[in-house]
Order: sequence, then C-alpha cells, then structure tokens
Amino acid sequence: MGFNTNGSMKGQIAFIFPGQGSQSIGMMNSFRKLPVVNEVIEESSDTLKENLFELIDNGPEEKLNLTINTQPVLLACSLAIWKLFLSKCPSCIPGYFAGHSLGEYSALTAANAFKLAEVVGLVRYRADIMQSITSPGDCGMAAVIGLNLEVIQSICKEVNNKVLLSGVKQNFPKIVEVANINSDKQIVLSGAKEALEAMIEKLSKLGEKVRIIELPVSAPFHSSILMPIESLLAKKLELLNIQKPKIPTLGNYHAEVYESVEEIRSILPKQAHSVVQWKASIDKMLQLGVTVFVECGPGKVLSGLIRQIDRRVKVLSLRDYDSFCESVEYLGKVTELETK
Repeated sequence: MGFNTNGSMKGQIAFIFPGQGSQSIGMMNSFRKLPVVNEVIEESSDTLKENLFELIDNGPEEKLNLTINTQPVLLACSLAIWKLFLSKCPSCIPGYFAGHSLGEYSALTAANAFKLAEVVGLVRYRADIMQSITSPGDCGMAAVIGLNLEVIQSICKEVNNKVLLSGVKQNFPKIVEVANINSDKQIVLSGAKEALEAMIEKLSKLGEKVRIIELPVSAPFHSSILMPIESLLAKKLELLNIQKPKIPTLGNYHAEVYESVEEIRSILPKQAHSVVQWKASIDKMLQLGVTVFVECGPGKVLSGLIRQIDRRVKVLSLRDYDSFCESVEYLGKVTELETK
C-alpha cells in the first residue's frame, strides 16, 4: 500500500506497546548481544535491585508470570527495543504512540513523559498493589473470541447476579466483567475465579464458533475489583516529575490523545480498573491518518489484533532481531522516499 502524499509519513506511523500476556522465557535472546538493549535492562535491574536478565532468560515461567515481575520486565524489554530502534532509524519518528494496558506506561515513557528509573519503580509499585487486592489463584482473565460485546455483557450480568446471591463471602467482589475490548472479534474478561469459571461454562455451551482462552495472569486486571488501588496510584503519580508527551500518546481509558500532564495524573489511576478501549484507540488512530502500525516489544499479540480491526493497514513487528531489521529497512525506505 502507498502513503498519503498529502501528509507527512511521520503522522501515518503509530508505535504500539504490548502488555501482559506477551511475555515468554528467552523473549530477548535475539537482542542479547546488543549494548543499547542491555543498557536499558541493566538500568531497570539496578533500579529494582534485581537481576531482570535472569528472569527474562531463565524464568521460571511461574515467576515470570507473577504480576510484580511481568510488568517491569515487559516495560524494560519494550523500552530497550524502542531505544535500539531510535539508534538505528533516528529519522523514523512515529506520529502516535499507544500501549495496551501495561504497555501504556511503555508508550508514555517512549514519549518522554516518564524517566526510565521512575517508571520502572512505578510499574513495580502498581503491580504490587494490584496483586495485594487478591491472592494468586483467586482471580483470572480469559479472552473470548467469536462473540459480540452485547451478548458477553448480558451473560456477565446473568452470572454476576447468580454468584453474588450464593452467599459466600470474600474480601473482594465475586464478579466477572469485560476488561478489554480488543476488537470486534475478541473481548477479554476479568474477575473472581468462581464467577469467571461460571462464565466460561456458559460460553462453552454456545457452540464451536466461540473460543475461550484463559490468560497467564495473576490478578483481575481492568476490573472493578481493583478499584481500591486508584487512590494509591494517584498519590504515587503526584510524587513523579511527569512531562507532557513529546509524541501524541493515546490512553486506554478514553481512547484519546493525552493533552496535559494533569490529564495523565487523573486518568492513569483509573486505567488499572477500567476497560481497555483498544479497538476504539486503534479506530481513533485510523481516523487520524495512521496507515502503519509497529508493535514494539516481545510477542505479536497486538499485531494480530490490528489485523482483526483493519486488514488494509501495514503491520510491522519488532518482536525479535530479524523482524526488527525488516521493519527498520521498510521504514527507512519510506522515510527516504519522503525526503526526496
């Protein structure tokens, strides 16, 4: 596909940063000999006083998948790849940033709203208080593929009414809710294990066209169960020297570009317990003229979601060094064409 010759190529490129679920042991193997990448992960390790390389390279999987580890690790990996990209293709500055869930913190940091040392500590704190609301095993998340939002919300309501009337008491609401609207074909659920299992049982009876995938997470992200952490996150953010993003960055909460530091301080604490409006965010960038999406981080989850939303756009990935080099070559060529 070609670029719109009436506008700058810069405005037609968006970098998107992944969240939890994109992690895997050895995910940075192909980048490990590159000093720029190692510097970011080393600085993150020093900040946390923990060897993140050990977690990234060797796990074990159960430890890597714990929220308190996954969040800073994925953030460090995504930002390391972004810094490498800047060193290889400094003229290929994107027009927009967005990140999925945790990835929003990566996006804001790449846009210079946060400093690396501060944001690594922030996401570790965020993960810690997220996990403190429930214990591993109490809650979960699952992706539902092949069913529309309205039907899922209706079944959620039915399940919640039944489970809440069961009389069993817990320290948090026994509910299941829509957590992510990723595309028209994929909705993610989050909630208490009992309610989530009841939901999965109902969904599994709807036929072969409906697929359910339980996710490797240890907390009920983007559900109202986590509402108590909003005030704690807000206080933490007040202590940080946040800058206005140098590249327009969209928020999950409202699928709009952040206009000010005050808006970041106000909305980020809500993001943790609110629905991730991912499809709306992508639709917004499409309206703004984006024609190329680049997934900056391990895995290829977001690349698949972009293709579900709009198959006409160009989707690139920086998930390993081979795909990184292919993407740099492509973006370098179209940037060169624009300057001629």
